Amino acid sequence: MYSMSMGERGEAPDGMSGVIRYESLLAARTMAQRQPKKSAGCADSVESFRNPKPKPRFDKDVFCKTSAIRRLRSDFLHGDGSRGIGRHRAVARGPDGVRLHPAGRQRPNLPVASSASRTRHDQGSGRMSVVSAIIGTAERVPLPDVVIRAAIQRLCSRTATRISALGADDEAAFAGRMMLRPIAEDVDAANAGHDEAPASFIAQALGPNRKYSSCFYTTDATTLREAEEEALRQTVAHAGLADGQTILELGCGWGSLSLWTARQFPHAKVTAVSNSQGQRAYVEEQARLRGLSNLRVVTADMNVFAPEGQFDRIVSVEMFEHVMNWRKLMTRLRSWLAPEGRLFMHIVTHRSGSHLFDRANREDWIAQHVFTGALMASHHLVRQFDDIFTVEKEWCWSGTHYQRTANDWLANFDAHRDAIEASLRNVHGEETALWMRRWRWFFLATSGLFGYADGTEWGVSHYRMKAADEGVS
Repeated sequence: MYSMSMGERGEAPDGMSGVIRYESLLAARTMAQRQPKKSAGCADSVESFRNPKPKPRFDKDVFCKTSAIRRLRSDFLHGDGSRGIGRHRAVARGPDGVRLHPAGRQRPNLPVASSASRTRHDQGSGRMSVVSAIIGTAERVPLPDVVIRAAIQRLCSRTATRISALGADDEAAFAGRMMLRPIAEDVDAANAGHDEAPASFIAQALGPNRKYSSCFYTTDATTLREAEEEALRQTVAHAGLADGQTILELGCGWGSLSLWTARQFPHAKVTAVSNSQGQRAYVEEQARLRGLSNLRVVTADMNVFAPEGQFDRIVSVEMFEHVMNWRKLMTRLRSWLAPEGRLFMHIVTHRSGSHLFDRANREDWIAQHVFTGALMASHHLVRQFDDIFTVEKEWCWSGTHYQRTANDWLANFDAHRDAIEASLRNVHGEETALWMRRWRWFFLATSGLFGYADGTEWGVSHYRMKAADEGVS
């Protein structure tokens, strides 16, 4: 899923009115508390003097929360990063761009930063940016969803602005740089994040099929269960899966597709591959309970995985985002396919440009805590490898399907908060509260990213491919 960083549109994102209302209410309540009460008489005044009320203690959490809200609001009110004289007036500047005092005098030694300089600041070389402040605060204390969604919207806008400047040469260069990497990176870090989440947590947060990828919503009233099943049906159809085939699924997750396929096609032989011991144990237990003897699960590092035999279909659902060297893996996959075999990929994509999740960028919270060692491919990146596989047919899903999926996951998370907290405590101990916030961030970030621009910027791509040397069928 999805890196969020870079430039900005200069417009307030949806939800900022809620941020400003939130702070206005907070300020009004504070002013009301500060209003002196009328004295009831001399005795009351003397008693107050003798026994003064203690001063309110400094609350660090409240300070962090309100400071983050004010910083976010100010940054959107003053798109160039200036604070303004007073609350809403613009900063006066001389002809050379130097700030002026209210009386019109130049303020010494305070030159206005150029736009290039401000960009460098936003990328982490200067003062902490508003996005870093919000993310840092959300790591320590809970923030209102409206603040988090506004920060995510800002990140999406900045990333979309940067990617819009990329061209065909950039895409080719990106594919070339991928060749210098291993197939998968930061495998241990990825396992420590999402892949090794406890099964009890997954049972509460996801739908009944445990589909840990985008679902497909046919109507406004579609439930998560129905959306899971529709996505699985479309995946089976697009991949061309059928009874009697030998099928290899790479990155099976919690087994939604492998279990579905093994049940639908009892004469097919399904091999599911995961890099997680917990996922393997869960899928094997589910296969046993359902009497599915045609499903085998293996745990493997994709850098060294080498299956026995060949397969009629190789399928992958949201696994190639974690593959850094597509050329190397695709070359192996071609040798694993039987004659007339097909490769099917379900990946999240950007409509025009590919980009990495940068762990070095302190604003890229997703890269640091969720998708370590991952990339966001463009919809067209797969064609950089058409000397290995050629696209036979492709499909695109609007990002709104993933947005609704994430919103349903978040609703489950909130509805089963106590049970989920108990599950995470078994894994994270004293850091349980932190990981509860991080999971909410993940669901909100996924919803915000794929819902950005009404689902037209990021979405899901399906490809059915054949070996390039197979010829025209």
